Amino acid sequence: MDWQLDASAALDIEAHLRSYGFDQHAISMEVYVQAREILALFESLLNGAQLRRLMLLKEINNLQRSKMADLANRTGRGGPRSGVTFREEVLLTRPCMDSSVVQQAELRE
Repeated sequence: MDWQLDASAALDIEAHLRSYGFDQHAISMEVYVQAREILALFESLLNGAQLRRLMLLKEINNLQRSKMADLANRTGRGGPRSGVTFREEVLLTRPCMDSSVVQQAELRE
């Protein structure tokens, strides 16, 4: 903190570091080298999270495809199940629908 806030302390510290052969660049590089392991750990954690996210999106996509295929098979084989209209079947099988969208669809009818 003294190095950053106090100009006379900064001059003393820099003179002391120069006497040991260190300058601002050398100190910055040493800090980077020490932080390298932590940065590698964070990078691996981010890569793992990204991989899990992609796998979940793929699984969601596969579930949506299978539901739509099931819906197409049901409507192709004798119509909707137990008196449910095609529109209701689509609304029931959608994985994530905002209630305002459903209300807007009902208002249009």
